[in-house]
Amino acid sequence: MKFKRYLVYILLMFAVILMSSACHSKTDISKPDSTDSAEHAVPASFQGVVKAVDTDMREITFVNFNYGSDIVLRYNDACSVYNKSGSLTAPEMLEAGLVVQVQYNSEKMRANEVRVDKDCWEYDNIVKWSFDTDKNMFSISDKNYKYSDSILVLNDGKTQDIMCLNQVDKLKVFGIDNKICAVIVKEGHGYIKPSNYGDFVGGTVSVGYIVNQPVVENMLLVVREGIYEITMNNGNLSGKRTVQVSRDEETDLDMSGVVAAGASDEGKVDFDIWPPGTDVYVNGKLIDYEEPLTLKYGRHSVTAALTGYTTYKGTLTVSSPNPTVRIDLKQEVAEIEEDEEDEDDEKHTAKPSEDKAEVTDKPIEDKPSNSSSDNTSLATTSPDNKKATEDESEIHYDKKHTMSVNGPEGAEVYLNGVYKGLAPCSFPKQIGTQTISLSKEGCKTRSYTVVINDDNQNVTWTFPELDQ
Repeated sequence: MKFKRYLVYILLMFAVILMSSACHSKTDISKPDSTDSAEHAVPASFQGVVKAVDTDMREITFVNFNYGSDIVLRYNDACSVYNKSGSLTAPEMLEAGLVVQVQYNSEKMRANEVRVDKDCWEYDNIVKWSFDTDKNMFSISDKNYKYSDSILVLNDGKTQDIMCLNQVDKLKVFGIDNKICAVIVKEGHGYIKPSNYGDFVGGTVSVGYIVNQPVVENMLLVVREGIYEITMNNGNLSGKRTVQVSRDEETDLDMSGVVAAGASDEGKVDFDIWPPGTDVYVNGKLIDYEEPLTLKYGRHSVTAALTGYTTYKGTLTVSSPNPTVRIDLKQEVAEIEEDEEDEDDEKHTAKPSEDKAEVTDKPIEDKPSNSSSDNTSLATTSPDNKKATEDESEIHYDKKHTMSVNGPEGAEVYLNGVYKGLAPCSFPKQIGTQTISLSKEGCKTRSYTVVINDDNQNVTWTFPELDQ
């Protein structure tokens, strides 16, 4: 009996062990893997714009269209990145400004897939553009696009307000459908602050080949970054300097010691002739055009001839110190590109009877390093980027109302390069697209593009403090 009792106890204990083992086994099988559930339980997606890719931190910053704010996602080798054509690419190949569709793990803030939107378009090297902050409209050439308050504007990798763009900037834009989503500043603007130029006040200043504007006291020129030859003229006074303008930096233009008084009535003419070997005659005499030719101001006959080419005959009018004459015998149509007129209506012309000749103010090799075929004004002068040599009556004023700049307090205020006073200050309201520049000792100069409507109201701004 005793043996039977022990046997029953042993069987009962064995049964309990088996039941416990079965329970544990069932629990282990049904328990989900925590990693897998996290990957699939919290998926999310959005449409946005690439802002930056940090390959060291393995992070991508986007502007999320859903919220109009930044979102930073980590990525690893499992993240799939597709370009516009649908091919796999690397995360570092994602360019700032691209419109993308993003799928990510919202719990781990990790990107699973980034796909460039197939409808994303881009325009590069844009120089003819404008915007209207009241209508949230951005124009490229003659086509209008909408933009939202969350538009990404990057200048040297840093986010800025769209009003900080200047009409001299060269841009790259990204969009989708009829909407601009991102603006990247390819070539930004800087500032030229003339000093010691009192003898030239009332004359004209030219930047490179394109910009002429009146010289006034307390000027501040806004120009695209690059190297420029600056020329100031006032009657018989002339002065030149070469300056390098850096993005967002103010460059001093010291005009002291460069004044040439009593300008002569002669010009040194450079000849740019094609093809090589062409014989050139000025006033009937064969010349060596390898060196500049000194000619009196006035009209001179020019003949260029070479066997096998059409002979060129024309008249050159010299009226400036350093004109350049270009003659291309291969061209059959005569066409003269005249310099812009200055305030005294001085210009030089060469009206050939046939073939092609061009007369410019300066030798070819003196062109600024950033000159390009866009032929866009490189300095802010007046509304719509028109030349500042236009008669002031063409500028539309609303003299019954004012434009006021209240801050930053103590900053020098310039409207289209003309000094208006220290903030807070007010001045007559000028209609159209304007550039307001702010300068303060010890701070970085900054400019804003504003659109002034003819709405019979005063306009007031308070801009952010300038960075030191």
